[in-house]
Amino acid sequence: MHNKSGKPNASLDSTPKIPEARWVSISNGTREPDQLEDFAAEYFRSQNLITINEDFRLFQSDFDFWCKELQVTSDSQKKLITQVVKDKYQQVLLEAVMGVISLSNTSHWSNDKINEVLSQSTLTAVVTARSHIYDSIKRELYAKFRRKSDS
Repeated sequence: MHNKSGKPNASLDSTPKIPEARWVSISNGTREPDQLEDFAAEYFRSQNLITINEDFRLFQSDFDFWCKELQVTSDSQKKLITQVVKDKYQQVLLEAVMGVISLSNTSHWSNDKINEVLSQSTLTAVVTARSHIYDSIKRELYAKFRRKSDS
């Protein structure tokens, strides 16, 4: 894809580095009560860091849903479900941030525009489109739990 002057819109060399992702929660002291309250995540561009709010109600709802759906009772099963759910949402957030960052340095995507698009609100909106995430979680969890029940 090229712009009106014939130059590429985004350089193939502009692939951003994968951000560090850090899950935070009030319960383990890594998040303050007023930090990310009712938001999914926050991106710190200068650190290339995404902090993801484990307490966010959508994530908590999914943790609870899958525990009930799979009728888990043990702590190890709950930890497995929590990790799979976190991994899937983290992947979506990483892809969203990297996708937007890859648009940098073009006439339509200034640093201010990039920062605006990578707001807490936008990152929260990204994780609310859940059907593909749900399907991915379901596939992985059903495969893991079938294997365990077959053994």
